[in-house]
Order: sequence, then structure tokens, then C-alpha cells
Amino acid sequence: MKTRALARLLLALPLAAGCAARDPGPVADAPSRGVPSGTRAEYRVRLLDPARRAVEVELRLEGLDPATREVELSLPEGYSFVRLDAPLFAAPLVARTAAGAPLAVANATPYRWTLATQGADSAIVSWTAALTAHERPEVAERDAYGHPYVAPDHAILMTGALLVAPSLPSEPTWRVRVAGPAGWPVLAPWPEVEPGVLDPGSRNALHNDLLALGAWSTRCFQLDGMRITAAFAPGQPALEALAAPAIERICAAELELFGMVPRSEYLFLFVAPRPVAGFSFAGSPKTGAMVLQVCGDLANPVASERVSHLVAHEFHHLWAVARLDFGDDLRFVGEGFTDWYAHLVPARLGLWSWERFGEELGAKLDAWLRIAPDLDASLREAGGRRFFEGGAHYEATYSGGLLVAALLDLELRRAGRAEGLDGFLRSFVNDPRWSRAQGPGWADFLDHVELALGPDARERVGAWTGDPRRFFPALELKRLGVAVERVEEPRRLRANFDGARITALDPRSEAGALGLATGDLVRAVNGREVADARAIQAAWAEPVAGEVEVRIERGGSELVLRAPVRPAPSRSVVDASAWSDAP
Repeated sequence: MKTRALARLLLALPLAAGCAARDPGPVADAPSRGVPSGTRAEYRVRLLDPARRAVEVELRLEGLDPATREVELSLPEGYSFVRLDAPLFAAPLVARTAAGAPLAVANATPYRWTLATQGADSAIVSWTAALTAHERPEVAERDAYGHPYVAPDHAILMTGALLVAPSLPSEPTWRVRVAGPAGWPVLAPWPEVEPGVLDPGSRNALHNDLLALGAWSTRCFQLDGMRITAAFAPGQPALEALAAPAIERICAAELELFGMVPRSEYLFLFVAPRPVAGFSFAGSPKTGAMVLQVCGDLANPVASERVSHLVAHEFHHLWAVARLDFGDDLRFVGEGFTDWYAHLVPARLGLWSWERFGEELGAKLDAWLRIAPDLDASLREAGGRRFFEGGAHYEATYSGGLLVAALLDLELRRAGRAEGLDGFLRSFVNDPRWSRAQGPGWADFLDHVELALGPDARERVGAWTGDPRRFFPALELKRLGVAVERVEEPRRLRANFDGARITALDPRSEAGALGLATGDLVRAVNGREVADARAIQAAWAEPVAGEVEVRIERGGSELVLRAPVRPAPSRSVVDASAWSDAP
């Protein structure tokens, strides 16, 4: 098993008692001292009583131009995957001058306001945000980890959901003060410029980061000029023991891959898990932090692999966040190439086996083969609005983008470029022409392919990404000398059980077609009495006379379900030696 040398890693032991968190205590009324002159935007964020499930926020604007009669205020419309129709504010924004005279605030759209300053050089705007997003069905079902919440002993605050920001002619000095209940430390990815005063550094960070308060368990790592804090909501010692070592190794490897240090501080926040049948892994990167949620039985070996994949995927996003903006036409790079490294980096580090890597690559190949015949968009087009709806465009962006990354890596290595996609992507992402305001497009990406591999490769990669009818990744792998094998799967009932009761079921599987449903109590399979998941799976693997038969108890009645046996499923497995043997 090969691993990459981490030459630039500065070794540091994790702090056994956790990182030093900030406890600013009560929010002071006096303005900060020793900050640059000019326009200043200072926030006072108070979460003093967890039972209220609300945050009080006050924005103090100082140094406004008296000639400016109005200031636009706004929140981002999408701080998480599920976008709410309006902010969860308990009441309208209220504004006044520093002397106490009222100022008018008009709500232009749900996420935009106009503050009439009337020539005042300062203003104070106040509002209260309810931490109740988890009560919304669409949030609870798909995106609970991406929204703020407060528990009796801790809280997580998404700044994009809370901090209404002004649009001013020039960037103001941003300052944030946070106060929680007595004894609740504050974790933030921003430097503390004086006791209790945080500097987000930019409007983008102000609207795209995370704050954590309370009893989070923390580990710290110092990696090549970057201080990384991993924080875990209370009650997750098994996850902390599993994830913290992987975070240190993966972040070190990816920093070497980036060829630059994206920022000086970064914060991982693992929020409280929710009850699930099986496993659930989710994450969302911000400017200087990421929120993650891991649910399920962490004793299962699959959990270690999925945690490594999750960390590698979300941290890899930091590279682009720090350097540029991949537009819709390069979302297959921003997501698909990122997912490629989320598989490759753990394999390089020995956190996954290379055999597992080949299985995962085969699964992506099967996913593309399944969706490609009916796909109505190229990879260049799939990253647009419909990507966020899920479905084929979402799957194509991830699976198709990952396969393009794998093939491009092989093309580069076959052409004598020893660093393969690593070096290609490093020179592309770190190109000084790009910025957050002006990122590359599809044509720029193809230009970079041509620079590295010539015009024939540009045409080939252009076809892969520009026309779904011209992308045949299995044939391309064969052309590049990589074997793809079809492996017959053992017969398995695709369901989760509590004892012999079904707790979750894949409706597209043979079990779903048979008529089994969540809540059914399985009594016998193929004529054999069963009492637990092991016995159910063993009996399911042995059909009788070309037929499966399941006797169940449902709603107090006994039912017998029968169906012809489906052909044994098969899957693709890619020979991983092309990557495991790479220098």
C-alpha cells in the first residue's frame, strides 16, 4: 500500500483537552478600540437563553456618508441547500440613530431591505432571528444539518441566516461580538482582533460562515501555516475518535495537493446526529468552516470509509472557495473533480483499500451508464439550475465529472506528465488570472487541456463534456489500458431491520417489487423461519424453484408474498492499479 509523503506537514499533537475556545462573556456597549478609521459595521449577537430558541442581533453602522440617504441591507437567499421563502425573523427590522431617533426600514423583497438614513452618519438596526428552521418539513427531510439550531447545551449559527449586511460604496471594517449563556465558549473561523471581538474580514465571509457556542468537544491541528479546529457536538465521542485522525491526515495531504495555504484558520463542525435507518453523511463547506453531520452505527467498517470520503470532499472545496468561482458550466469540475479526490486521497493514505477505490469507480461508471441514455444535458449544461433539483442532472455532474477526472488523469500520465491531474488542476486553479469575481469558464478549461495535451485532447475532452451522446467512459478506460470487470452480486434483501422488522427499504429493489414495506415483520423467507437480519439474508440468498417467498405480519394480519427470482445483479469494478501504482 503506497502513501504520499507529506513533506510539508508540521507535526503537532492534538490537544487532549481540546482547543482554546473564545468566551467573550457579556457583550460590551463600548465600541471597539484600535481599529481602522472609516465606515464600520459591528454586530452584537446575543443568544442568552437557549429555551427562547432565538438570537437577538444588533448592527451598528458608523462613519456613514451623510450625503447617502439610503443604505441597502440584505441576506443571502441561499445559505443552505434548502432555500427558505423568507428569513426566520420574529419581527420586522427596527432602526434608529445613535441618539435614539427612529429610522425607517422598508422590506423590498423577503431578503432585502432599504434603510433610510436621512443623512445620519451612524445607525443602529436590530432584529430577532428564530432558531426554528428544523420545524420546516423540507428542512427536516433533506437539509437539517445546514440550518442553525440551539440545544440546551450548545448551538450552531449559520451567519448567512442571521447577519443582515449593508451594501456600501467601499468595504467597511467588519466586527462581530457574540454572547451566549454563562460558561458557553464561542468557536469561530475568524481571528479575534481584541478580546471578544471577531473580524470576518469580508462581506462574503460574514454571510458564508459558521459560529458555534457551548459544549463542543474540540481537537486542534497545526498544518503548514494553517490552524484547523475539529469540533463535535456533545455526545459523539465515537465520531470524534474516528474522524479527528482522518481530518489531520486528509487535510495535510490536500494542502500539499493545493500547492497553497487557503487561509490561516479553518473550522470543522460536526452537528448533533439524528435518528436514521442505516447511515447518513452530509456536509457543506463555507468560507472558513464547514458543517457536517454523521448518523448511524459508527462501529460498522463502512462508517470509517464514508467519514473519510466526506471530510476529503468538503475540505477539497476550500481550494476553490479561496481562489475562484466555478460557474455552472464548470460545476462538473467543482463537484465531480472534487469527488474524485474524495475517493483518491483516502486511498492514497491507506484509509481505503485500492480494491474499494476500484469498486467506487465502478459504481460511478454504472451510474453514468444508467442515466446517460436519457440525459437531456451535457456535463457543461447539467450544473445549472436543475442541478439543485437533484435527479439526473445532479447525478451526471458528480458521476460524469468524476469519470472525466479519472480519464484526464490517465491521459496526462500516459503523456509523461508524472503529476497527472494533481499538477494540471494545481496550475489551473492557482492561475493568477482567476478570482472570486472572475472565474474560468468551460472554454478556459479546454484551453488548459490543449496547453497540457494538445488539440486532439481538447477536442476529445470537449466532446466528453459537451455532448452526453459522445461520452463513453468504459470505452475510454479500455482505450487507456484500464480493465473494467462485471462482477455478479450475491443475492441480498436491500432493507434495514430491527430484529426481523423492516425499518427501511429500497423501493426500487427486488424486495420493493415483491411488495415488502417498512414496518413489516418478517416471519419466514423461502420456507425458513427467521428471527433477525442475518437469518433473513441467508434465507433470501437461496430461492426455491426460481421463486422467492416471504411470509410477513402486517397490521395484525399474516401475508405471503411471492415473485419470480430476478436475474442476479451485477456491477462494474475498475482495476485500480493504474492509480495505486502511480508514483
